[in-house]
Amino acid sequence: MQRAASPRDSAGAASGAAAVHMLGAALPPAMLHDDGMPGMYEAMYPILEICSDGRARSADALTDEVANWFELTAEQRLAATRGGNQLRIKDRTSWAATHLCRAGLLYRPCRGQVRITGAGAELVGGGDVACITPHYLMGIPAYAEWKLGGAAPGAARPAAQEEGRLGVLKTRLARGEITVEEYARIREILGVDP
Repeated sequence: MQRAASPRDSAGAASGAAAVHMLGAALPPAMLHDDGMPGMYEAMYPILEICSDGRARSADALTDEVANWFELTAEQRLAATRGGNQLRIKDRTSWAATHLCRAGLLYRPCRGQVRITGAGAELVGGGDVACITPHYLMGIPAYAEWKLGGAAPGAARPAAQEEGRLGVLKTRLARGEITVEEYARIREILGVDP
């Protein structure tokens, strides 16, 4: 199976990432890293593509495959996070996998492993996507519910918790992290009156 173009395939990391077709909207500049390494969102689609063979992968194996996908140098593979306690590429890959699991595109068959779900395989099977954005993920009800820190959609919530959740939504709307349409859709999913 041939992989989709990586951001590095098109005239450098930043310009290539901006040139690929994406789910949702263009990546905010803050997600494109000066270190030439993929950010969490840039790593998501390659993770799904890597996992599309249906095999479970450990965190270390997935990190190695993501590093290979982006053709990272030995120096980039050994770069540590700011705190110095973890490899940067492993940190970003792990966070991307966590978000994909919360969106229902991956699942964890056992501790420390991930495997693609039917929804993830369907997304990869479409073939015209190279990057997943926060806007796209917020359109997935289970992911939006997790990001907003609440119970299952439609479950009864205390009024104070509901007001706090709406405040988070309003803040994200004001920052441009979600659109007015997404704001309305999330309110509908959460069972909040308009």
